Order: sequence, then structure tokens, then C-alpha cells
Amino acid sequence: MVPEESRIEALYFERAAREGRPVEGELDVRDKQGRVIPVYFRVRPFPLVDEAGQGRGIITIAVDVSARREADAAIRRYGEGQEEIANLGRLALRGGSLEELFDHAVGVASRVLSGDCAELVECLPDAQGFIVRAAVGWPGRKGAHVAGEARSAPGYAVRSREPVVIEDWEQERRFVPSSGLLARGVRSTVAVLVGDADAPFGVLTVHYTRVGAIPPDCLPFLDALANVVADAIHSRDVQEQIRHQALHDGLTGLPNRTMFLDRVTHALARNNRHPQPLAVLFIDLDRFKLVNDSLGHEAGDELLRLIAPRLAGAIRSSDTLARLGGDEFAVLCERLPSEMTATRIADQLMGSLEEPVVLDGHVHTVSASIGITLSSDEFSAAELLRDADAAMYQAKAAGRGRFELFDEGMRGRVLDRVRIESALRTALTDEDQIYVQYQPLVSLRSGQIVGAEALARWRHPDRGPVSPAKFIPVAEDSGLIHQLGAQVMRRAARECSAWQGNPDFAGIAVNVSIRQLVQPEEVARLVREVMAAEGIAPGFLTLEITESALIERLDEARNTLESLRGLGVHLSLDDFGTGYSSLSYLADLPFDCVKIDLSLIRNIVDTPQAAALAAAIIQMGHALDKQVIAEGVETLEQATRLQELGCDIGQGFYFAKPMTPETLTALLQDQPNWLLPSVARPAVTTQPRRRVASHEPRDLKVRA
Repeated sequence: MVPEESRIEALYFERAAREGRPVEGELDVRDKQGRVIPVYFRVRPFPLVDEAGQGRGIITIAVDVSARREADAAIRRYGEGQEEIANLGRLALRGGSLEELFDHAVGVASRVLSGDCAELVECLPDAQGFIVRAAVGWPGRKGAHVAGEARSAPGYAVRSREPVVIEDWEQERRFVPSSGLLARGVRSTVAVLVGDADAPFGVLTVHYTRVGAIPPDCLPFLDALANVVADAIHSRDVQEQIRHQALHDGLTGLPNRTMFLDRVTHALARNNRHPQPLAVLFIDLDRFKLVNDSLGHEAGDELLRLIAPRLAGAIRSSDTLARLGGDEFAVLCERLPSEMTATRIADQLMGSLEEPVVLDGHVHTVSASIGITLSSDEFSAAELLRDADAAMYQAKAAGRGRFELFDEGMRGRVLDRVRIESALRTALTDEDQIYVQYQPLVSLRSGQIVGAEALARWRHPDRGPVSPAKFIPVAEDSGLIHQLGAQVMRRAARECSAWQGNPDFAGIAVNVSIRQLVQPEEVARLVREVMAAEGIAPGFLTLEITESALIERLDEARNTLESLRGLGVHLSLDDFGTGYSSLSYLADLPFDCVKIDLSLIRNIVDTPQAAALAAAIIQMGHALDKQVIAEGVETLEQATRLQELGCDIGQGFYFAKPMTPETLTALLQDQPNWLLPSVARPAVTTQPRRRVASHEPRDLKVRA
């Protein structure tokens, strides 16, 4: 009954009893099934008379105290476990590393539950098994790969979402032990999940080299321990997520402005110690706002998500690509072999955008303007980015889809643009600053004023008149063109209502930006509003759209043009003949008028090719039953030549500069005639040539 390890203590009990001393205590013995159990012994001697005389006998009572001993052990484990769980929680709150936390948790599990070894395994992605993140009592186990098949203990725990308790591996039929467990001599195992049952982090396991050694109350403690570990992992994940969100763009996953500037700052510090060319590239997608206007912000976001990996694939692995916001990106290039490498990278970035992008069933061609600034010891990260931004605006001004290297003059131009945008925002809230002037449209048959074009003007309270060549592009790029266009149309409609009674005056023309045109229902809603408010007949209003901008967004604008035509307003295609012209779309689109671009009119007298092109446009327009207007007419010779070619209407400084509505009203009452009575009459050589002084600015059309 007495196992080897209890023999000495049992012999002591027997000897003391034979000597006449009562003895009691606890001893481990075997029951009849061979299990070792604790018993409480009480041994008493008593007198005994035998054949040889008086002697001693021994009375022994043994009581199984397994339940009491287990209860005492459970109380001890519970108290120790609660203390260790609290310690682990404090360690997690102190912000120690997860590796330190894992090691501590595994050590606590093994010590409190009297395990021979313990481990924490992490689930690998795509059910590829587990990796041992921490282990105690098992040298060399940390970092080992553990199989994750269904019949392994951790694999079953993950799939069943339940704890696993194995009392005897040799008798176990549900699971298969790994070769590592067998080599370690493991006979029993308990395992619990760490983390959410639907997506656990891993499994916490305690092993024993004895059969049936698992404490019956171990699961609540192991679960509590695993929960502390899971909470700590979740907290770190949240912290990392917050940190990632603070330093990365949520849409593309790229570093954001804060992280980019930090990397540039560190790069400059390294560059001071080991000088080598460094560059910052500022990238702005061309006409990105048109995508938002025509297809919505979701399409714009999708475009950015598609563009980001293209840009990332066009730079070196050592470069940093960031999204600064909106459609603006930036690249940090360190350790450049030469300054020319920066321009080659810019070429590669533009080349990565050449393949069209399909958004919402529409094919879009994307281009970018890029500004490049090279490193300087005198400037900070923010200043380098500012200079690259200035170079980017210069690239846009030079025609978009190109790159420019920064020079000192650019900074002043960018600051001037920022000031213009800020002042324009203020001006749009002040009716005294933004006003409308009208340039007459003159019949080349009768010489009479038959209409006028409404042109936006800005009079700054301190700077005086601001050229449209300055503020119209700023309005386009900043999105203020929507507010400006609506304000000009409302004012023009209000001021022109009195001219409807003039039988020779056909109406006014108002420029419409392509940004307005691709915004669903914006222009149509505005037209209906102003016609109703001012009592304007639909045919009295003509909307002018610039040809080059229209063709780039033809698919988005086509439906809007049809709906506007349905309202009864007239449509005019502006700047025709600048290189985009196509007879096919001119025939398909519902335009009433075509305006010949001033670049052709300028040379119509002296250059036969220009005259031939103008004649072709006039003939083509008439063949399609469209009225033809020539803009930029500056001399009598130009007007006469256009009259000879059969052009319908002329517009330009030869006839009149843009004027106030009061001046135009007076001019309509006393109609001058700027033309010769008939081109068939002899030319009048005594008529002086009227040419506009070069310092007088021409008006800038609204363009995208």
C-alpha cells in the first residue's frame, strides 16, 4: 500500500507505535486501483498478552483526506491566482512590452497550477498553425512552429471555441500529441483560448508529466489569465491603430502629412551629417475636382485608392510616398545619386498615370503636376514642402501634366495666389466687389449691337481692379467658381431684364465653367431660378462653354447640355479652333453658336492659313445651321475680312471694351455702326486703324 516515496515516513509511524507513543499525521498511499491518495493516520499502541508474555499491539485508523487536501490547495491556488492576475494586470497597465507580458503570464500559469511546463501560442494567418510566443519549463521551445491541424489540442481549441482538458495522452483518442510533447514526456494537458472566440489571438497551455495532475479548478484561473492577456493585446492593438491613424491616411494607407514632415526632418538631420542630394516632390492630380463634381466624392475616393499603388510602384523602395490630403501627394527621395535622379523619378510618377482609370463605367485619363525642390541646409521640412508646392503650381500654370524645379521666384507667386484666394472668398460675400461688365456682340451684316457677353469683374477695396487672368484660374482651382458663376449669372439676369424690350437685342451670353457643367443639375437649377426670378425669356440667355474643357469631360457634360437645351436657353461653344475641334461632336452636341478663337482672328488679315481656317469654321458652322461669332476683333481690317468671309457676329476691342450696364443701355439707344456699309464697296483707306493698346488686358474665359 505504501509507495516508495512514503516508506520512510511509514516506518517512523510504526516504530513510534511499537515504542508506546501515539502518532498521527498524513501519508500518501495507494488504493486498490493503484492510485496514490493522501490519508490521515492515527496510530495508537495497546497492551497485548501473548504466549510469551505481555506485549504491545497497534491500532491504526486511516482516513482519505483527498477532498480536504484538494480544497486547501484550491484555496491556496485561488488566493495566489488572484494576486498573480492582479500583478499581470498592473504589468499590462504599465505599458510593458507584449513579450514581457507573455513570459510573465506563462510563468504564472505554470507556477500557480503546479505545471511542469507551459506555453502561449499565437495563431498564424490562414490557419497555418501556431507560433510559440512564450514558454516556461521547456528550453528552446520559444519561437517554434506548432501544427494547427484539427486533432491537435490548440487546433481543436480554436475550432471548437472550448477549453481542452486531457487527463492522459496515452488513453486519449480525440487528439494526437505532437512529437515535441512526446519527447518532453507530457502525459496531461489543459488549454484555453486567448482572445475573442471568433478570432482568437492564440492558446494558453499548461502541461504535466503525470497522469491526472490537472487541478480540477484550473479553468476559471486560466480563463481569467487569458482574458488579462487578451485585454492587453487588444489595448496595444487599439494604441497601435490610433498611432497608425494619427500618422497614416485612412483612405490609401499611406503616411500622412504629419508622418511625412517627420521623415523629412529626420532626413535633413542625417543629411547634415552625411551630405547627399535629397529631394521633395509635391504631386497634385490635374482636374481632380471635376471627378468629384461629376461622379461624386465616392468616385473621387476610389480614384485616389487606385492611383496610390501606381505612384508607390513608380518610386524607389527607399523613397517615402505620402498623401497630404485631397488629391495631393508627396515623395521624399533620399541619397540621390544626382539631382537628375529626382527628375527621372518625376517622369516615372507621371508615366504611372498614363493608363486610363475606369470609374463608375466611365474611362478617365489622369495626369499630375509635380513640383520638385532639392535639399538645402537653410530650410526646414515644412519649408521644403512649401517650395515643392510652389513649383507644382508653376507646373500647372505651364499647362499641367508636367514637372517643374523650384526657383526663388515661385515662392512669391504662390503667396500671391494664396492672398488672391483669401481675398476672393471675402469678395464673394460683398456685392460691391464682384460685379458684371458687358461686351457688345455686333452683327457683321448690319453693324448693330445684337447682344452682349457678361464678364465677371472684381474691384478690391484696397488694390483696385483685379485682372480676370488672375482671379478666374484661382476660382477654378479652389472650387470658388461655383459660387462666382452663380453670382455672375444672377446679377447679369437682373441687369439685362430691361434690354428684352429692344427688338434688335437678342440677349446676353454668360460663361459657364466645366466644373459647374459636370455637377448634376447645378446649372439647370440655377438657370430655372434666375429666369423665374427676373422674368427672363429662355431664348434671351446663352450659356458659353469653353471647347477644350468640354471635350475633356464630354461624357459627363453631354446630359447636362441636353437638359439645358430643353429649357430653351441657347448654347455657345467658345474658343473653337484651338486644336481640339472635331466636326463629329460639333454636329452631335446641341450648340446654337460657335465662337472662333481669337488666336485665329489675330492673324486673319496677314496670314492666309489663318484666314483659310476661319473660313472653314464659318462654312462648317453655317452648314450645321449654327451662328458663327468671331472674338478678339481689334481692327477694322479684321472686321472687314470677317464680313467678307460671311461671319455672323464680331466681338472685340475694335467695337467696344467691356462696359457697365448703364453704358450699354445708352449705346443701345444710339446705335453706332462700326462697319463699312458693304464689303462690295471700295475700301476706305482714310479710315484709321483701331488697335487696342498692349497694356489693356483681354478677358479670360472660365476654364477648368
